[in-house]
Amino acid sequence: NFKFDHNQSSSDVLTQVTQLQSSRYFRDKSSLFYIEGVRNFIQVVESSFKIATILYSEKLLIVPPARQLIRKLRRIGIKTIKLTPEEFRKISHTQKASGVAAIVHQRWTKLHQVSPQKGLCWTALEKVRSPGNLGTLIRSSEAIGGNGFILIVKNIHPYAPNVIRATMGALFHQQIIRTT
Repeated sequence: NFKFDHNQSSSDVLTQVTQLQSSRYFRDKSSLFYIEGVRNFIQVVESSFKIATILYSEKLLIVPPARQLIRKLRRIGIKTIKLTPEEFRKISHTQKASGVAAIVHQRWTKLHQVSPQKGLCWTALEKVRSPGNLGTLIRSSEAIGGNGFILIVKNIHPYAPNVIRATMGALFHQQIIRTT
């Protein structure tokens, strides 16, 4: 089952988070991805990505704006799951767990929806040597005002955890197109 259900237990969600982190197949089938950290969380919200579930640990999350944002999103109906620090650390890939993470819907732009005349530039990619390189390219594109990426084959996956980490939040400001 690839749907995140509002009635799932926290252990079910933690299992699915592990699948999102480790399985491209699961990310593709569910059209979801996992982010963690205050910067990524705030940027996902500011960029109007659709959030399926917010995971947080009150003890670990000490940044007031992120705490306020969680309360605001919970009030408008976004599912939140409170985790113990130990549960949060089990899914965290950072040395110092920030206490906030989210399961987010992937956002793809269709090629016919964009105009090459708008914006500074687009980057077309057919292959990257490593996922971290894709993250660096996305970060560079945002820095120069680029519009986004045209991924020419399916083997490049911008929603992989190591790509997301390398973008340092820039992914959420770029349009991503997958085409042949």
